Amino acid sequence: MQQSKYNIFKHTPAATYSIVREAIIHMVLATDMSQHFVKLGLLKTKDEEWLKQELSREDRLLIMSMVVHAADVSNPCRPLPLYLQWTDKVIQEFFAQGDREKALGLPISPLMNRGTTNIARSQCGFIDVIIAPLYNAMSEIIPQMRECVAHMRYNKDFWSSMSVLSIREEEMRKGTQKLPPLPDDFAASAVLKVHMKLPRTRTQLRHKEKQRTLRDIH
Repeated sequence: MQQSKYNIFKHTPAATYSIVREAIIHMVLATDMSQHFVKLGLLKTKDEEWLKQELSREDRLLIMSMVVHAADVSNPCRPLPLYLQWTDKVIQEFFAQGDREKALGLPISPLMNRGTTNIARSQCGFIDVIIAPLYNAMSEIIPQMRECVAHMRYNKDFWSSMSVLSIREEEMRKGTQKLPPLPDDFAASAVLKVHMKLPRTRTQLRHKEKQRTLRDIH
């Protein structure tokens, strides 16, 4: 940014630049997991109708920061083949750090001990505690994100299957854990059919109730 050829804001008025810079900093800091539950609590009070209103500065920063945060942790909401590729990269990085910590005689960080971390169980826990609450809340505000929720639910079912869990448990004891192969019948298009079966959003339920009331009146 200090070099003119890279500064995309060099023609931006100072007042506008200040606003944009503040928003960028706010969004980047929101990817810190220490803010996850506080911001998620605020988000859960909103729905699709909220975005149609005149939003305050704080509301705009909230939705922008949560979109970036959701993207940052979006791996479990991607189609299974892509999700497994990124899971492998993350797990290998975690285990490499755990190996190094062990070699140095340091306490091994959580989820980084290849001898005690079951990949399938850790992914299920991550989805249940972090991803599902976040993406369910986001899909109330941005219905298009329900496709992400459909992938997330399929991926959770994949990890939860007893065959996957038991194999990972045995591999963990041997120190030879690796990611499972795709199901023989996997098809992304079939996964997205789940999208049509997801529960209605609060906005959709209110709209349906309003239509029912109008029919009753007439």
